[in-house]
Amino acid sequence: MDDSKFIIYSHWQVVLVGQERVGKSSAGNTILGRKEFNSELSLVPLTLSSKKAEGEVLSRRVSVVDTPGLCSSVLKPEEVKAEIQRAVELSSPGPHVFLLTIQLGRFTEQEKRGLKMMFGDGAAKYTMALFSHGDEMERDGVSVERAVYFNPSFNDFLSKCKGGFHVFNNNKENRNQVNELVGKIDNMVQRNGGRCYTNDMFREAQRAISREISQAGVNRETAERNNSFIRAVERAAAVAAAAEAAAEAAAEAAVAATAEAIAAAAAEAIVEAAVGVADVVSTVTAVREDGCVTQ
Repeated sequence: MDDSKFIIYSHWQVVLVGQERVGKSSAGNTILGRKEFNSELSLVPLTLSSKKAEGEVLSRRVSVVDTPGLCSSVLKPEEVKAEIQRAVELSSPGPHVFLLTIQLGRFTEQEKRGLKMMFGDGAAKYTMALFSHGDEMERDGVSVERAVYFNPSFNDFLSKCKGGFHVFNNNKENRNQVNELVGKIDNMVQRNGGRCYTNDMFREAQRAISREISQAGVNRETAERNNSFIRAVERAAAVAAAAEAAAEAAAEAAVAATAEAIAAAAAEAIVEAAVGVADVVSTVTAVREDGCVTQ
């Protein structure tokens, strides 16, 4: 990048998004350098509404908005959508960056779908993946690069986050990790010309997603009708095949019955003929015997 064209933007809008209990609130506190969001350990999600806090990082005013989990176990999908829209409004004129907070090993296909269903494809250029629990990754000797190498699907998703990725250790008081994050966000904001993801873009994304869902419903209904027709044709063909098989069996039975009847009649005729022959032989014998006596 040409440094002569590098502009320092004095105010950033950051929105933290991601699944429940992956460290969004802790990340927000780490960025601001103080506790603003509830990040206590809990078996239930603590962030059920969007909340905004502001601070100064490297001489920049930074607004950070924490949000509920995209696939909340407490809120209904429409409630989550309303809170995400509120987060975009709280960061008016709109977020410069969505920090998609991920705990390695917990990122699922459901979360990928949830992110797309919430923001559409247009948010990718404003998105950076933020891996939380960097201390655990360091302890286990796991790197993002290694995880990506063994998971092509995850690699494909990560490549769509135009802001790249960053790793946070929320348990370490280390401002260098925040300074590095600031540098990466600066680069992304420069590439986007200082533009942000506006509320109008969010609403348009929701309309496009609604149209897509509606079209998918029409396609599914058409497919189901076609499948019903195909199943009916298949059933009719099966019935016709069964009827044909039954007719063939009946014909074979009829032939067999006819052959049996013919055989029985022939046998009866033979018996009758044999009896007739026997009678003739008996008569001839009697005549001969009579002749012999007379002579």
